[in-house]
Amino acid sequence: MIYLDNSASTRAFEESARTVEKYMLEDYFNPSASYVAALGEEKAFIKCREILTGLTGGRRVYFTSGGTEGANTAIMGVCQEHFKEGEEPEIIISEIEHPAVSQAAFSLRRRGVKVILAPVEPTGEIQPQRLAALVGPKSVLVSVMHVNNETGVINDIDSIAQLVKARNPNCIIHSDGVQGHMRLPVPAGADIYTTSAHKLHGPKGMGVIAVSRNIKLEPMLHGGGQQDNFRAGTINMPGIAGYARALEVFEESGALERIEEIKREYLKLLACIDGAHIIGENTAPHIICAAFEGVQASSLQSALEARGVIVGKGSACSSRKTKVSQVLSLMKVPAKYAGGAVRISIGAFNTLQECSHAAGAFEESVNYLRRFIRK
Repeated sequence: MIYLDNSASTRAFEESARTVEKYMLEDYFNPSASYVAALGEEKAFIKCREILTGLTGGRRVYFTSGGTEGANTAIMGVCQEHFKEGEEPEIIISEIEHPAVSQAAFSLRRRGVKVILAPVEPTGEIQPQRLAALVGPKSVLVSVMHVNNETGVINDIDSIAQLVKARNPNCIIHSDGVQGHMRLPVPAGADIYTTSAHKLHGPKGMGVIAVSRNIKLEPMLHGGGQQDNFRAGTINMPGIAGYARALEVFEESGALERIEEIKREYLKLLACIDGAHIIGENTAPHIICAAFEGVQASSLQSALEARGVIVGKGSACSSRKTKVSQVLSLMKVPAKYAGGAVRISIGAFNTLQECSHAAGAFEESVNYLRRFIRK
């Protein structure tokens, strides 16, 4: 099997899995306990936090259950500060955000929050000037994903932040970094950056919310006061240690350089298939959104799987829905392509040697499916 859906989830590095196992079977003590055996857990926690702080631009790091919790904490935490003052804040999100962001934002409407949608360009990008024009004195948060999870298109978070702060210096910038972290530099302009471990060969159920040191967020979970009273609940040392180890391996192994090389090869091979169309221009090193005229995504996905190649379509969280992707519709991708778009996402375990076989499976599948098109 050639697995090319690494934006949905990744195979864990063996080093990460072994680390999780170690903290499940050997070093299983509660880091918050007061006995001597637990002191090693506390030291390990501090070390892991330092690793993640270094890999998120020196921000304060709090461990979460993943990208969804991180995004919800960013949005709810910012707004909660303003609810205490009796305000009715405004938040601005792009119209192509992951549901973890958009649904969290929309849920606040019943509490008087005004949610403003920033439009997407046909290129798939959020244009900084158009977004900044939406910012007003009541704007408390702008949330724009670093890399779109369907198309791989990169947003210029630093330019967005600069223009937003010029209009309202108190407006906080959140960026969903689930698809961008470790593949691109963390944007300096992001006040809050959220990540997920299982997208980077770490364990599921783990991520971070990285917060600039001048930003105050209201905690969403209350209880035992863990993580500096910000995120209550028993510290998940197996997940935290496994995550930190996965990022170390990703960085030390040169995985990103190999991924970039493999992407270039796929782009070259796919361009040789009749009717192929690559969606998005300025894209992340690991994602290709490809469509083939006259072919439906669900059919292509199934045909490829029958030939031993796994790809994604749309967002992994809603890929079982059969309608055309909302992201592609908003980008005004022509219908002849929008219905047939699949996502190729490359990970650390993919190889150059796989490329020719996978590209051959694409061509064979596309040609087979076109036989059934009504003339």
